[in-house]
Amino acid sequence: MGFVQIYKIFLLVLVNFISSLVFIFNMTKNYNYTIVLEQDEDGIYVAKVPDIPGCYTQGKTVEQVMERIKEAIKVCIESDDKDSYQPLKFIGIQQVEFTA
Repeated sequence: MGFVQIYKIFLLVLVNFISSLVFIFNMTKNYNYTIVLEQDEDGIYVAKVPDIPGCYTQGKTVEQVMERIKEAIKVCIESDDKDSYQPLKFIGIQQVEFTA
């Protein structure tokens, strides 16, 4: 093998390595979403992500539903364009009461 062939192989390996690093870097982005946690009449916890329509899950404990909502968020943002779901700034929760 000559110098040129070794150099070409080196460049190919280097490009693949850099591509892998870019892929890994893009995969490790941190996300921060506000979730709404409720409990139904049977005692089951339900977690919803207001910023991602249709992203919700349930569990028997708070710990279980928190783990499941993380997985649900991953599935939701991986199935669609990640940039289409930008978390909103959380301000607060209020209840409203009225007569109809």
